[in-house]
Amino acid sequence: MKNMKKFAAVILALLTLCAVLTAPAAAEEIAIDPQLILNPKTTLTVFADGVASDALSDSYPYGQQVSLTAPAVAGKTFLYWANGEGTAVSYSETLTLNMYADTTLNAVYGEAAAAGKTTAAFLNITRTDGEIVFNAIASASGDITEAGIRYSTTQKTADQLKSAENVTAAAADDPSANWTLVLTPQSEDTVYYAVAYATAGGQTVYSEVQEVRLSALESGMSMVLEKGNLNLGAINAQFCQITFEANGGEGAMAPQGVVMGESTVLNANAFTRQGYTFAGWATTDKGNVVYRDGDSAILSGDVTLYAQWKSNAAPTPAPAAPTAGPLTVTSEIGTITRVTVDGKALDSRHYFVSGSNVVLSEEFMNTLAPGKHTIRVYDGKTYATATWTVEGSASAASQAKTAATGDRGLAPYTVLAVCAAVALCAIVGYAIVSKKRRVR
Repeated sequence: MKNMKKFAAVILALLTLCAVLTAPAAAEEIAIDPQLILNPKTTLTVFADGVASDALSDSYPYGQQVSLTAPAVAGKTFLYWANGEGTAVSYSETLTLNMYADTTLNAVYGEAAAAGKTTAAFLNITRTDGEIVFNAIASASGDITEAGIRYSTTQKTADQLKSAENVTAAAADDPSANWTLVLTPQSEDTVYYAVAYATAGGQTVYSEVQEVRLSALESGMSMVLEKGNLNLGAINAQFCQITFEANGGEGAMAPQGVVMGESTVLNANAFTRQGYTFAGWATTDKGNVVYRDGDSAILSGDVTLYAQWKSNAAPTPAPAAPTAGPLTVTSEIGTITRVTVDGKALDSRHYFVSGSNVVLSEEFMNTLAPGKHTIRVYDGKTYATATWTVEGSASAASQAKTAATGDRGLAPYTVLAVCAAVALCAIVGYAIVSKKRRVR
């Protein structure tokens, strides 16, 4: 018996040990600050005469427009802005650019300012996933009539890129600020040769040739931790583009880049159309409005939005509803006790009896649809029937006139058949009564 108790105790201990060893470990609690968000950011690093400028350097959301003014340097004159490789990109002291990638700029100074001249250069060339992003800028003392990027996978020299027929030219929509060209190569090692160009005052200038392959590029954006709502999905944020179509209107709107899956306020409509008011955006040229001006959208891919227009022309007024005056019906039966119109008993408030006349009220007449209608008047023993037609406004005028004059014989709604019907009823009734008297 003792051995059995010891054996049972050993078994119980082993079972307890197994339960402890196989029990799932308590989940480690991970504290996540719900106020943190990861967003794509671009960094602008600015030097003034070779010295880092904390006042001008900062980080910005992707696509934000930034305006820079070269700071004063004692004893020196501003010459031009240069990119991170030292290439002049603008000879204007004030430079406006959109932050499409991390960018380095240097304000260069000297003893005397260079005469205003036209320039075309690349601010930077970066990658976004499997795409190459060319970020170019142009500057001139006068108006820039055209700017863009010429590129090829086969033409390599500056002369070839300027004039060869199999070179693709991508013109900038707005050369007053920097612009981008996005290419998707067939492979990581596909090589592009590209130059930026600008035309002002009848003269076209070109940048130096850039040899670019995807495998040699770094991302132009960084993820910056900042205050906001928790959104870890932004770590792998991808971008898409909204294209705006005037759809019969006039004007121009640049495409809008947005982060997929993020709520983004649509750019305000800039299109106009003579004689029309902008009604909103549709996803097809004749579709229903899905976004109003200033609405937000959450997109999963590229989309084209078509302006929808509402005519300012005054709408054609609807035809006036037919009106009718009171209707007078003449009968010669006995005391009228009941009236029906179209088979329905008429409330006494809609008619009144004056001698042998039944007058239907104007209020009731105006409830009747155009067409033929039937009235019956009863005296308790027999009835008389007549019909009339409501023909619209012309009939209404004559009906109103009839009511005013009380002309029973000529009124268009006087029931001429009533007398004949009553007379026939009286003759038939008299004949029947006389026959019965004879039989008795």
